[in-house]
Amino acid sequence: ATRFPVQLDDIDAAISFIESKKQVWQIKSDEIAAMGSSAGAHLSLLDAFSRNKGKNIKTIISMAGFTDFADVSVSANPQISGRVTEFLGAAYLDNKVIWEKASPINYLQDAVPVLIFHGDMDVVAYPIQTQRLKDSLDKRLSPCKYIVWSGYCHGRFPYWNESKDTMLEWLQEYLLK
Repeated sequence: ATRFPVQLDDIDAAISFIESKKQVWQIKSDEIAAMGSSAGAHLSLLDAFSRNKGKNIKTIISMAGFTDFADVSVSANPQISGRVTEFLGAAYLDNKVIWEKASPINYLQDAVPVLIFHGDMDVVAYPIQTQRLKDSLDKRLSPCKYIVWSGYCHGRFPYWNESKDTMLEWLQEYLLK
């Protein structure tokens, strides 16, 4: 299996490729919004917060993403921690540092605006992680909007039609202004 942080290298390579094509495609390569669900949301948040040195990524739309692997909701849950151990190449008790290094919540000094959707019945990426991220971003006065999808669990995103206007408004404000 491919181990962390190779996934972030892939995101950075994609951004570099976009940068190399900006004239051909007639785009602004420094106006990127990243969007992901679950692991994709986690990687989008982590890359934008920890590696966005060129400031290409302007905003994130996150759906049920992990924000803190060191949190007990992940590290003490055998089903989830096993997957994270495989991803990181080390169990939490064997290498707490890499679990913290892979947690977006530890890089808020460079946070971009974040729009978050999360089901309140999620027992994979617990909503408490999203709430902690929102609270931490609010303390830093970093734009963040958290929308709860009531009654839904991980991977169930029922409100796309109802949420598309919210996403478009968010992108208008934080990407296209």
